[in-house]
Amino acid sequence: MTSTSVPPALEEPIGPPERLVLPAATLRALPRVDLLPPELRERQRLRALQRGLVASVVAAGLVVAGLHSVAVSHEHAAQRASDVQAQQGAVLTAEKHRYADVPLVLAKATAAKAELSAAMGQEVRWSLLLDDLDRRMPDGVWLTGLDVTPAAVTTGTTGAAAGAATSAASAAGTAAGATGTSAEAAASGSGAGVATIRFTGSAVSQPAVATWLRVLAAVPGFSGAYLTSSTEAPSSTSVAASTYTFTTSVTVTVAALSHRYTTGSGS
Repeated sequence: MTSTSVPPALEEPIGPPERLVLPAATLRALPRVDLLPPELRERQRLRALQRGLVASVVAAGLVVAGLHSVAVSHEHAAQRASDVQAQQGAVLTAEKHRYADVPLVLAKATAAKAELSAAMGQEVRWSLLLDDLDRRMPDGVWLTGLDVTPAAVTTGTTGAAAGAATSAASAAGTAAGATGTSAEAAASGSGAGVATIRFTGSAVSQPAVATWLRVLAAVPGFSGAYLTSSTEAPSSTSVAASTYTFTTSVTVTVAALSHRYTTGSGS
């Protein structure tokens, strides 16, 4: 019995055929046949163009609507800012009218300060000056009167101010123990300084009068203490000792000025 040999190829199982995938370049190179009518192709192109135009119009509308919304928002913000500025301007205008008199008041105050400085620029605190002198009074000396003669007006001091200073000096002198003599506010062209004070008084001895002159010279603001006269006044009784009536003068210098109304510290 003879055996029949089977070819090796027939022994392999039979499967599905392999799919042949052509590359894209090959596919593009293959001939094509367009079976669509030209009218249909043209209609498709027209519809695609219409869709593109509609999309462009819609996009343009959206852009315009967005820009309009932004512009309206900016306009509203600008209007609100303008309203706020207008309200602030109205408030400032009202405040300006409210304080319209302030420059006039300041000008009047400045003028008043200038007048006060001119009138009281040579003020002397007579009460303090004479109180200091009273504390320095030596034993055995007492005052019976004083006269104040202001110096010539050279720095804007008015006669009224000089008279007021003289009256103050008279009152202070009376409080310090001076009796009887009232001050005279007469302008004098002679003598340096602010004023000249003439003291009259009595002392128990000539050395006491000399001590009084040294006290006058030591008072701050006094200068040129001078003894005009010193006369012995005999006692009316043989028991009491004799006294000496004297007259002295002193110049009140600029060091005695208070400067309260020229430095802005006056009240």
